[in-house]
Amino acid sequence: MIPLASIVGVIFAIRYVSDTATGLTYLALVAVPPLAAVALGWAMRGADLRLVPIAGVLFVLAWTLRASLAGEAAAAILDGLSCVTLGVLLASVAPAGWLKLGIIAMSAADVWLVASDLLQAPNATLSAAAPAGGLPQLQSELFGSVSLGYGDLFVAGVFGAVLAREGRRQGRGGS
Repeated sequence: MIPLASIVGVIFAIRYVSDTATGLTYLALVAVPPLAAVALGWAMRGADLRLVPIAGVLFVLAWTLRASLAGEAAAAILDGLSCVTLGVLLASVAPAGWLKLGIIAMSAADVWLVASDLLQAPNATLSAAAPAGGLPQLQSELFGSVSLGYGDLFVAGVFGAVLAREGRRQGRGGS
């Protein structure tokens, strides 16, 4: 139920509890870089402790180049890596069947929220929230004109971890 709660809970909290978006912005700012470092050093295929400093470099790029595609790409990579770690951790403690049901439930909830027009306003609020000092916004993705929520990356991280746990082989396009 974590994937489902992650989207529905966040959307309704942003909508009805003041400063939720600001709190999530700072939570992402503090949590994403270390989670990305864990992915590079442990959680992902090909992880190596020598790769951990890349998370720091990506953070600096996301901060200093935040108004450019390079900065936006660095932030998106950091977020994606953090979701790898979250997915691996979740897949290590939850049965794969339950995670698959959670992914389906999250997808259904996302469709319902979009169709009922309940997602757009909270998503805009979350995307607009920015930490002080020009620090990078790691709570959502903006890459050029494309916007993506952290929850979308999170569900992809959980799905990837479920597939990896099941030992699925990658196709030629995934290698």
